[in-house]
Amino acid sequence: MNAELLKSLYAQFVEYDAWLNKQALSMHTKRAYKSRLNHFLVFLATSNLDYSKVLTDARARSQAVTNYREYLLEDLGSSPTSINTTLSSIDHFYKFLGLEATGVIREEKRRGSPRALTGEEQARLLWTVERLAAKKHRALGLILIHTGIQLGECAALNVEDISLQSGQPSITINSNRKNRSRCIALNESTATALREWLTERAATFRKNSDRAVFLNPRGKRITTAGLDLIIRKIGQSARLDLSAQVIRHTCLMTLLLKGNDVRRVARISGHKRLETTRRYCLPTITLLEETVPAAASE
Repeated sequence: MNAELLKSLYAQFVEYDAWLNKQALSMHTKRAYKSRLNHFLVFLATSNLDYSKVLTDARARSQAVTNYREYLLEDLGSSPTSINTTLSSIDHFYKFLGLEATGVIREEKRRGSPRALTGEEQARLLWTVERLAAKKHRALGLILIHTGIQLGECAALNVEDISLQSGQPSITINSNRKNRSRCIALNESTATALREWLTERAATFRKNSDRAVFLNPRGKRITTAGLDLIIRKIGQSARLDLSAQVIRHTCLMTLLLKGNDVRRVARISGHKRLETTRRYCLPTITLLEETVPAAASE
């Protein structure tokens, strides 16, 4: 537990609590605000990630809320309504502190099983990504397509999390929660794209001390919003309504349809609850057959 961070957050929470009690809100609303915020602050203080700048740095603040949103969705299986009201409560707290809202993407209402790309759409996406001129964009697209990691996890990747040894390339995902890190194997096309991007990255940002894999033009760690914009632009090129979440859903559904055990898919995805992974067992569309990706790569 980060005791110093918890102490700082608690001091802010006490002031917020006193201010909130004076507002013209029902007791139920006040309790809800405080309960949601308390859970968020405990999440920050008990995480194995460094959130020490969460009250002073806008990027750190946005990343923290994004990670918490993904924790609520993937680990706790919270409903979209619950997630969105929690995000609103956090924004309410930040407004009290005189800080801007984080702008973290709200969760869309679920309609049955998770939405995934059809076989033809997957082939079109893969064809588009493999022919992108920007090495950073190509590496990003292939990582998401072939590993299904979350956008926040992708933004949090550091250079040391990438292992590109011949024969066993992989990435290590350091979870928001303790003892939840996982290693995911990379196929050769993704490993090659990463090698090319990291080579360009090293040449372009020679004096840069930021260890992030994906950097913005200023040499700083790119935000989840920045990554999301890249993915949506890739989607436009492929004539698809695309998001990182749709790519993740597609990857996990495909793994299950290929016969992978639900527990193995849960380990790859980082799901804490098997019930979350089992949602992907009920696809409502036809996904790409195993032979199509190979054909699309030729």
